[in-house]
Amino acid sequence: MLYEAEDDSEKNRKYTKAEADRFNSPHLNGGTMLNISDIMQTNEMISQQHLDVRTITMGISLRDCCDPDIDACCRKIYDKITRLAARLVPVGEEIEHEFGIPIVNKRISVTPIALVAESCVSKDYAKIAAALDRAAK
Repeated sequence: MLYEAEDDSEKNRKYTKAEADRFNSPHLNGGTMLNISDIMQTNEMISQQHLDVRTITMGISLRDCCDPDIDACCRKIYDKITRLAARLVPVGEEIEHEFGIPIVNKRISVTPIALVAESCVSKDYAKIAAALDRAAK
């Protein structure tokens, strides 16, 4: 036996009892009832209205990169960012594939650099800016 969808936007679509029970189960989604109409609306938003996730952001604390030697500070900053964010893009792409929603930007956010740079004896922070730029590539 086939069941019809409950709203007019899907009234020509037929579902098996198992499909209807699965989508209309009050036990799914933490007790929130899912229905076929909501799922179809989301699919339409993705395919026709180009729904996407604008940005995912990885926050990285650089407080432990403080060092009186600016070269050591720059090395710590570069190493930490490249180590922690090495898989940011591939993980973002895995999330895209898992949920079927494009993620437009993958970015990192770091501790305000003035808080890290003030630990350096040198007050010329161009080297730190260069280290951040190299890590971003």
